[in-house]
Amino acid sequence: MLLVELPREILITLPNYLETLQDLHTLIVTCRTFCNIATLCRSDLLLHLTCNMESPTEPYTNLLIAVKARQLADWAIGHESHRERLHAAIQRGCKTVLELAIQVSPLTLDDLRRLHTVKSNILGPLVLKDLYRARGRNSMRWKSFKNPFLALTVFWTYCDLFHHSISQSYRPSPEKPLSSATRLNFIKSCGLDLEGRGKLLEMLNGFGDNMDVICLQLKLVDVEYDEDGLTWLARCALHTGLPALGLIRAYQAREEVTATPEVIEVKENMQNMATEGVDFGPLLIGGEWNSLANDIRDSWNV
Repeated sequence: MLLVELPREILITLPNYLETLQDLHTLIVTCRTFCNIATLCRSDLLLHLTCNMESPTEPYTNLLIAVKARQLADWAIGHESHRERLHAAIQRGCKTVLELAIQVSPLTLDDLRRLHTVKSNILGPLVLKDLYRARGRNSMRWKSFKNPFLALTVFWTYCDLFHHSISQSYRPSPEKPLSSATRLNFIKSCGLDLEGRGKLLEMLNGFGDNMDVICLQLKLVDVEYDEDGLTWLARCALHTGLPALGLIRAYQAREEVTATPEVIEVKENMQNMATEGVDFGPLLIGGEWNSLANDIRDSWNV
């Protein structure tokens, strides 16, 4: 008897005996039957397989938080008790935040597929590009920084977890965003030490310069802005998070980016900013939210 001919009630238990995500991937690519079985994996099993691969160079806990951050944020602003639970979880650290995120939105195989795509197509190339550029300038400084991949993941998470605060800088909403105290606590407990936060700040400065040029070269907005207005617009565009990173990666690689999904998403956001925020947006630069860079600086003083 072939393995695939075993009763279904036996086959569906196969994932319970796996140890890593690589094992799960092998099961999926073996045949259609096993691929269908893999789609039935429980959320807690997927979480176990993922976190079982934890290592200094693969911050899976942070990646899983990132992929669930927007759903977690939308849940948190729905009720004051939810805000308090998220704030308390952030104070306890990343693993507690992940536990809460999985309770709010169980992990799925699609989430893991998305993580693989993001790591391969956006985060990984950005890290390699940055390392290559830095190696000739100051290799000792880069050698001492252990995990630029984590810094990018924290940026992605921040932009999704606090997207209500970011969008309010150009689109007023009756929804109360998460508090500045929650944002600062996240920065302090996200896994980046002081050196890591400094490196993220350096990355943001470089990405911001890229976004200024991208805004001009790709003509992402039709509204004419002065220099301050364009700086504000580029900063808001950068804080779309993962789409902006995808756009920057393509720009740095000198790829044709005018028709990529990242360009489309960022352009839609920027057009909204331009039309909805043209009268009041730049005036909110001194408002409750300013930027991740500003929050990092504030976190050093708290």
